[in-house]
Amino acid sequence: MFWRVYDVLSQDREPAPSLWDALFATPGYAALEKREHKRKVLTEAFRLAYLPSNKDKIAAALVGDDFTSYILPHLLDVAAQRESLRTYETRLGSMEWLHQSLDRTQTLLPEGMINQHAPPPISFVIFAPDGRGYSDIIVVDILHLMKGFDPEGFFAHEFFHYYRRFFETKYSPTKDEEPLLNILANAQEEGTADQLDKSSFPFLTEKELRALVPDPQERAFIDSYREYYAASSYWMGRVEAVLQDYAEGLKDASDNARLLRKEIPIDGRPLGAFMAHTILNIAGRPKLISVAGDPLGFWLLYNDTARRSAGKAPILSEQAIGVISKMKSTSK
Repeated sequence: MFWRVYDVLSQDREPAPSLWDALFATPGYAALEKREHKRKVLTEAFRLAYLPSNKDKIAAALVGDDFTSYILPHLLDVAAQRESLRTYETRLGSMEWLHQSLDRTQTLLPEGMINQHAPPPISFVIFAPDGRGYSDIIVVDILHLMKGFDPEGFFAHEFFHYYRRFFETKYSPTKDEEPLLNILANAQEEGTADQLDKSSFPFLTEKELRALVPDPQERAFIDSYREYYAASSYWMGRVEAVLQDYAEGLKDASDNARLLRKEIPIDGRPLGAFMAHTILNIAGRPKLISVAGDPLGFWLLYNDTARRSAGKAPILSEQAIGVISKMKSTSK
């Protein structure tokens, strides 16, 4: 359906409303619209990228600081990759990649989890150099997947989010605790999932990184990830400071948590990955699996493990841990 829209646009014609409706009725685009209201921005970006009469507007759009400027270089590459994408789509008809991804996911799940629940539907679309792991469907840009160096790892990561919902711990935080729990939970979930596809990033040499990702433009995310992972001690200190605010009962504790939520890099993913790696390296895989669905248990286990790291991993104070332990007592 994407190519039908593209073929009309490339002839400098506007697709009929019914064709746009048909595109956004397909599972992947429907999910993007339902969860993130992406129809308007994607429609405009497709027009910008593929209508020949809009060619002169592309340069200005590329220097923006919004979703369109982020996805536009990716969309512009689609036409040149059309035949390669067709070949790649045929290769995806083999289920070997699916089995390999599920097997990798199982390494961080409670025993037998992937056999107890069928994997979610997967929708391949063109929208951005990215993917989405929703609770009922995985949406992935097929060009992004084709250009990636570890497609099995990508799906293993997204499958982790899907399967985690079957055993995650539920909490009942107060309104003031919600922004703090959001920070702690996101670091745990993303940091753990990152062990399935990004665990090597912080430890690659420059030579290994160039061999893995030759195109410098494709390295931006990895370079940022490595930078923030190396700064984990600093960001752990920022979390410590907010936890201390809660421990002291400061009125602006929740506001400080909201501010940290905005500032912590990549949604806390590199910090969470550092913590998960510490647990894996010192306490072992079974211990990490035991808290794969329990964010606060993850932070408590990390702190116990960090005490055994000979100073290589920062430790939270007793007051900070007390705040987390108190919140954990509300788990269901």
